[in-house]
Amino acid sequence: MLHFDYNTDADIALDELISQIVVSTSDKAGNEFSRVTIDPNTVPLNPTRAALHYSVTLYRLPRGGRNLYIARIQVFGNYE
Repeated sequence: MLHFDYNTDADIALDELISQIVVSTSDKAGNEFSRVTIDPNTVPLNPTRAALHYSVTLYRLPRGGRNLYIARIQVFGNYE
């Protein structure tokens, strides 16, 4: 589950536009085994307003042994 919240005390703050969210998982050797792309249709994340919530389901390696995997989250928008 992803939660985006843009809180600021600045006198002037601009909206951030989120155009794409990519979530991927890889093993410790760097082999990617799961990826999902969320296309939020360029949704604005407004300062000090309602938060945005997204959920994704990713393939997960079976538990046991010393399996380690890394989740990577990339957010693309007007602030890239």
